[in-house]
Amino acid sequence: MARIAADRGIPGVFEALSPFGTVLLLEPEAMQPANLAGMDILIVRSVAKVGKEMLFGTPIRMVGSATSGTDHVDKTYLSAQNIAFSHAPGANADSVADHVITAMLMLAARTGDRLRGKTLGIVGYGHVGTRVTRRARGLGLATMICDPPLAEAGADAGFRSLEDVLTESDILTLHTPLVLDGRHPTRHLLGGDRLAGFRGWLINTSRGAVIDNAALRHCIETGTGPSATVLDVWEREPTPDPALVNRVDIGTAHVAGYAADSKWEATRQMALAVARFLGGARAAIAPGDVSEGLPVVPISAPPYRGPAGAEADLEWLAELAHTMCPLRRDHDALRGMLAQPDPGASFQAFRARYPGRRLMRRHRVSGVPEHLREVAESALTCRCD
Repeated sequence: MARIAADRGIPGVFEALSPFGTVLLLEPEAMQPANLAGMDILIVRSVAKVGKEMLFGTPIRMVGSATSGTDHVDKTYLSAQNIAFSHAPGANADSVADHVITAMLMLAARTGDRLRGKTLGIVGYGHVGTRVTRRARGLGLATMICDPPLAEAGADAGFRSLEDVLTESDILTLHTPLVLDGRHPTRHLLGGDRLAGFRGWLINTSRGAVIDNAALRHCIETGTGPSATVLDVWEREPTPDPALVNRVDIGTAHVAGYAADSKWEATRQMALAVARFLGGARAAIAPGDVSEGLPVVPISAPPYRGPAGAEADLEWLAELAHTMCPLRRDHDALRGMLAQPDPGASFQAFRARYPGRRLMRRHRVSGVPEHLREVAESALTCRCD
């Protein structure tokens, strides 16, 4: 039987991994060599920095991260030490797409701008980018896709250069990993010149350092660069620049991927990864597969204040999206953290005790106006009664 240490903030992790051995639940700050001395497997979240400092001298043989991103893990060190590694790519993709679609609708309703006919640039065409692309088309947006690594690998999705996307897009959303070196580094992919030349809406739910935050703050303060900004990720988390936080249109505490369904899916993927590592032992997870274990949420659609038309439709869609994905709540929470004695601790505590939401596709909505059923189901992915 394996000896497993796991972050206690991962939902259902004890129940999911107990069939494989003994499970020790730890806070991230307690993941130190002394506490891992008797462990075979370590399961973490993105708040844990996994590398030599944490693992040196321990018998850990496998590390799993219940996350899609991996920049918190020193994979080079793990490989050199013959430590297996798994993560959960795509587990939070629908949750992040919900966040992006809601943000666009909120900005459109706030500014009175139509979305139909605008062009959305998507940088990064992986699990999240493909979902955002499909759903944006349901809102009548044209899309431009930029993904140099996929294009270089021979994938055919009509890829465009970043310069073309910046020039021709009305909205730009970033879904790229943080890559520090190699042929396609992404750290400060958007810096001063690129930011100053882009006048549309900018959305980042990937990694904070993909955008030069100091340059972005300067652009906002001087009225150059993006006309609206949505950030869920920040440089120097958990202590982002307060001046930037207070100047973005929508700012949240790295919770775009935090829908409950997504967290359970990541836990399920970790159980499967442990099973594979241990030689195919049967994986178990409570309350079961996400698609069956978490119930559908019935809600009533907000009142439609017609007459039917672009402005009324956008306002209604934005209100319905926000009912399922409450960005104003999360935006206000981040602003409130800045007033706390220790904003960084408040940032981490909010993420650890996130008040929760469900995926849009797990909602069943009654009272949807007939002419908006198709767009609600295609762009918001909810079920319409």
